[in-house]
Amino acid sequence: MAYGLAATVERRTTIAAQQLTAARTRINHLAGALEPRDEEIRHLRARAGHVNMPHDFELNNGRVDAQIPSQQGGNVLAKWIKVLGSGEVIARAGEDPDKPEYMVPLHLATDYSPGDVNTMPYWCEELLQSNGAAFFALAMAVRAMDLTTSAEVKRYHRHHERRAQLEADRRAIIAEIEREDEELTSIRHRLEGWRLYERVGHLQYRRDLIRERTPFHALRRYYPRQACPGAGPGGPARGRGDVTA
Repeated sequence: MAYGLAATVERRTTIAAQQLTAARTRINHLAGALEPRDEEIRHLRARAGHVNMPHDFELNNGRVDAQIPSQQGGNVLAKWIKVLGSGEVIARAGEDPDKPEYMVPLHLATDYSPGDVNTMPYWCEELLQSNGAAFFALAMAVRAMDLTTSAEVKRYHRHHERRAQLEADRRAIIAEIEREDEELTSIRHRLEGWRLYERVGHLQYRRDLIRERTPFHALRRYYPRQACPGAGPGGPARGRGDVTA
């Protein structure tokens, strides 16, 4: 029994030693990977002029041609920018915490000076109006080139999506109006067949109701899409779904 216990202790000691060696190797590997990262950070700080970068901002480096007011007077090129998803950036002139921030919209300046500009090819417009992987590929390609162009591409896509939603809403509203026209026409025909106007004829000349009634010129007659009065003898044909006064 004592021999088995000693063997177990020896085996566990060996396993622990192996795990400790593996951990030390992993630590050395990570330390070696961190060293070039630290060097890169020191290099970036040196390029930034040994200043503290404002939180959530990045160095502009001329990527956004945004002239903003300077506390010393005049305008200066923004040194720090924070890119927003709305096609705008927040720009700052310096690194001091009390420096004011300015919202700057990103718009491309149309330039026809090099010569004739061709109409955008259909395949490019299809990418602009697409969703999923197609638009993501376009957005990533443009993002790597220029922030302003990227902002315009995203702005186009956002307005296209909004326009598509409005068009869907418009079609739904038109369909709902047509259904209401058909329902109103059906009810009106049933009331006519029941001779409602004869049964309540005593209300026609009541003075207290005359000024409360809808004026004749403002009356609206509703006709379903399939049944438009006036077609043939007796009047001109009306368009489908017309509403007349």
